[in-house]
Amino acid sequence: MKFILILSPWMLLLYLLVFVSAKGCSKKRSADVFTAPKRIETADFLQKKSAFEPDKRLKNLLLRGELKGEGEGQSIDAFTNIIWLRDSAIWLNVKKFGIEGVRVLITPDSVYAINRIEQTYAIMPLEKVLIDYGAPGDFGMLERLLLGSAWFFPNMDMASDTLQRLHHLQGETAQYKAQYGIQDGIYRWRTGLFEQKRTQNRVSLQFDRFSTIDVLGPFAHERRIDAQTKAHGRFLIDINFTEIVPNGAETYRFDIPAHYRRLP
Repeated sequence: MKFILILSPWMLLLYLLVFVSAKGCSKKRSADVFTAPKRIETADFLQKKSAFEPDKRLKNLLLRGELKGEGEGQSIDAFTNIIWLRDSAIWLNVKKFGIEGVRVLITPDSVYAINRIEQTYAIMPLEKVLIDYGAPGDFGMLERLLLGSAWFFPNMDMASDTLQRLHHLQGETAQYKAQYGIQDGIYRWRTGLFEQKRTQNRVSLQFDRFSTIDVLGPFAHERRIDAQTKAHGRFLIDINFTEIVPNGAETYRFDIPAHYRRLP
């Protein structure tokens, strides 16, 4: 798989941060043990509990981990570094055998991507990238996805029940359908499914292997994204975060070499 393929779905989507069983992503995943809800909570209660605001002490976040990707009949195992600066930027790179293949910077309005292997770069409006990959929301949605805080559509009426040992929320707007799985007790987002009605583009999310980290609270070390779009086919991304450092990265580097060719 070309590095640019992984770059597109993940940071571009950030989906930019995770998945379901597939050939190239078939590694057995850790299973958290948790109890099923004893009662059905209201949709309003679950939305308020799971869509938490980050601790005010959290200014930035450094993440390192293993990445597995699959798309267009190819797969890759690599390593990724991610830097989040609150409300301003998400930076990440992808390395294979210690060599950087892709570097990406996401700001509230744009995505900047560098392909080291092909010596090319691209600059794209974030809104267009998200639409192309079937993702709802905006930069704030990507931040919440990274931190594990549930993101909900504004003005979407939600219905609440239980499903597969999780609180289950579902609803729809004129453009999207959405489902959420929320773990009882810690009220963290464990599964998500978004579908564009017009295009039938779909994205499912999964969060696993939680541990409690200072300033972050319960945090999912494993993420999975499984996306299906008409324009780009199916892609999967698995991430296993091996290092999580709150307030461990105050800055980043992103320079586009002058001789790199810009992609249309």
